Amino acid sequence: MGVKAVAIVRKIRDQLYEETKNLSLEDQKALVERGSRELQEKLKKMGLLKKTSPRSRRGRSRKHRSETLKGISSKQNEQRSSR
Repeated sequence: MGVKAVAIVRKIRDQLYEETKNLSLEDQKALVERGSRELQEKLKKMGLLKKTSPRSRRGRSRKHRSETLKGISSKQNEQRSSR
């Protein structure tokens, strides 16, 4: 018997819909943020999540994105000039 992934996803989706269908957008946002905080705390207690601030994570990802984009554009320029 295989895993019924589609059925599982539909069940979760339907359950989330029922929980949130009468909530305002602000209430939905608060629900997600609260769940995120609770999950992060559980992961920290289990030692599976480093304690970093959201700002430091955001800053590193921006820098990485910027460096990646620079690398991509320089590679594209090299390819164009070699044609």
